[in-house]
Order: sequence, then C-alpha cells, then structure tokens
Amino acid sequence: MQLLKREHEAALERLRQGHEAELEALRERQRSGMAALRGHTQELVAQIKQAAGAEVQRGMAALERQAQDQLRILDQLEKRLHMLEAQSKRIVKERECEAEDPGVGGGAALGSAPQKRYVAAIKEAERELTLLR
Repeated sequence: MQLLKREHEAALERLRQGHEAELEALRERQRSGMAALRGHTQELVAQIKQAAGAEVQRGMAALERQAQDQLRILDQLEKRLHMLEAQSKRIVKERECEAEDPGVGGGAALGSAPQKRYVAAIKEAERELTLLR
C-alpha cells in the first residue's frame, strides 16, 4: 500500500511539475506576445505621427499657397485702385479746367445739371476710394 501511495504521489508530482512547466511556458508566451504587441503599437503610433506630420505639412503648404494667392489679388486690387484714383483725378481736373475755361470743350454746356452731377459723382467716387485705402 505504501508503494502504491508513493507511486501515486510521484505520479501526481510529475503531473504537477508538468502542469507548472506548461503554465510557465504559457506565461512566457503571453509575456512575449505582450512585448510584441507593445512593439507593434509603438510602431503604429510612430507611423501615425509621421502621417499626421506629413498631413500638417501639406495643410501648411496649402495655406501658404492660399495666402500667396490672396496677396497677389490684393496687389492687383491695389494697382487697380491706384489706376482708378489717377483716372478719377485726371477726369476731375479736366472737368474743372473745362468749367473754368468756357472756351475749351464747350464749357458753357458744363453748367447743366447732369454734368454737375457727373463731376460730383466722380468726386464722391474719389472720396470713397480714399476711404477704401
């Protein structure tokens, strides 16, 4: 009976050691899997950061292009404004000269109400252009 008991205990001990070895192997695989998962996660985070950085760069480049376009448009508008100011000053000066010298360009007709309104409208436009600056 003692022999049977010892054999049974020895078999149970071998079985327990076998299970412990399997359990330790499972734990090691789990640790290894977790380490691999952490590595993959870190790699994915790095890729996401890289992609986000590239997207930010593309966005910044697009904003820079838009800003350059807007500056170009503003420059064109400013040139056009200067041309209109110069043209309106020239027209006002011509009209004033014609109004002062009736012998030039039919100044007598400048006394009419529509032409006075025209000169006033040009002066008003010139004031508005000055305000737009």
